[in-house]
Amino acid sequence: MITNVPADHPSHIVDVVADTLLHDIIGSDVHPVNSLRHQGLSWTELSPDYLAVATSEDGLIEAFQSKTYPDRFILGVQWHPEHLALRGLKDQKIFEGFVNAAIKNGKKD
Repeated sequence: MITNVPADHPSHIVDVVADTLLHDIIGSDVHPVNSLRHQGLSWTELSPDYLAVATSEDGLIEAFQSKTYPDRFILGVQWHPEHLALRGLKDQKIFEGFVNAAIKNGKKD
């Protein structure tokens, strides 16, 4: 999927799995993203150590999290949340979640 949509505009919607880190962060079953990809992650390519947490309508994995360390902030996304966060979309919450997790984990030492 390569689009002519500007990077700071959503290009399609992904389905977000309930009771996952991403769902907890954005609080929604669907999320607009700006995937500008020419490659994708299929179900056969995802390590068994990771859980797919968002998929596009064509079945590609758009986000994943760690199964091995569910209490850690390990989240991978196939879009550019840094561009959408500037527009005030829920992607800003991904960064806030990461920073909050870093602060929480830093206090354990």
